[in-house]
Amino acid sequence: MFGKARLDKDQPPTLLLVANYPSDVGYAWWLMEEYWASLARTAYERGWRTIVAFPKIAEIPPRLREAPLEVRELVVRSQANHRAALKRFIVSEHVKAVYFTDRPYRSLLYARLRLWGVESIIMHDHTPGDRVRPGFAKRMVKSGLHRLPLWTCDLYIGVSRFIHDRFIDRVCLPPERCTYVCNGIRPIGERERQPSCVKEAFGIPAQALIVISSGRVSAYKRVDLIVRAAARVLTTTPTGTVYFVHCGDGPQLEEMRSLAASLGISEHFIFAGRREDVRVLLTGADIAVHASRGEAFSLAILEFMSAGLATIVPDNSGNREAVTDGRSGLVVADGDEDALVQALTSVVHDPEERSRLGRAARESADQLFSLERAKAELSQKVGTFLTDYRASAVVPL
Repeated sequence: MFGKARLDKDQPPTLLLVANYPSDVGYAWWLMEEYWASLARTAYERGWRTIVAFPKIAEIPPRLREAPLEVRELVVRSQANHRAALKRFIVSEHVKAVYFTDRPYRSLLYARLRLWGVESIIMHDHTPGDRVRPGFAKRMVKSGLHRLPLWTCDLYIGVSRFIHDRFIDRVCLPPERCTYVCNGIRPIGERERQPSCVKEAFGIPAQALIVISSGRVSAYKRVDLIVRAAARVLTTTPTGTVYFVHCGDGPQLEEMRSLAASLGISEHFIFAGRREDVRVLLTGADIAVHASRGEAFSLAILEFMSAGLATIVPDNSGNREAVTDGRSGLVVADGDEDALVQALTSVVHDPEERSRLGRAARESADQLFSLERAKAELSQKVGTFLTDYRASAVVPL
């Protein structure tokens, strides 16, 4: 939109990568750390500096310590109490490109950044859920607002085709400024595979079948749907032959334990809380289930698949981009308890189908959704905004 930065021979331009949370939050921010490190290497190869700005630094993540970047504590917001410090930083550090995650599609902050010297603004959108498609009049207004150059971004990157289409059909962003890079994970390798680990960790009988799920225990994740479906599935199996395990903590954890107790399945539905070994635990399971109301592109689903599990997901958001129904998993009607029970029952009672779906899931995840592929695609797209400083630096006249 504004073109590539005009570069000062005596000071390299800076790519600013903006974090939304303190440096020790964890959860899915490990993926952003991988992306930041990859973008920093791309910037370094072109003669740029890279700075990662955390609103608060407790501990620098190991992935960032090994990358060619600097870490600073800085609040990148437009509020008056942060504005002066941010302006000084942008000017003094010669920031010419800014990469945001999950920020507004248009903002007065973007206009201020441009007035202070920023040439390119990129926003990477991981936010879940669909949006209401606006009517004709509202669509025309939104389309016009999103074409105003100062307060919008040069590039909007979705984490799935679903998000890309949401940019255009719901948010009304200019199509030429929209793209997507599907999320990726590191394939679960042989060294991580410990088939007996989950049973040993929770005292589950060796011959039992394990249905596993993971994620924050909140209303949005719909763990209650899994609990209710589990209660119905367990009525079709002999006692002690099927167990459900959920990994994750959250505001509804105790409520879900109470729900399991009220349904009489506490002994067969284990709430493991937050775990650092989820990938390993997955390799000891047989089936995985996901019930969230609408992830942008779920990393948990990719890990289920890479572990070789027969994976069941709801038909919403980006799930169909990961799971092909009947080939690499089962896609059920969104929020439909009966459909979820039917899918679970089918794979619980059919070992050959369970095995076939698991093999196909692992092959699909490892071939199509690797982290290295995602990092390479993202670096290529962001890299188009990073002029090669070493080859084309000029001194202003």
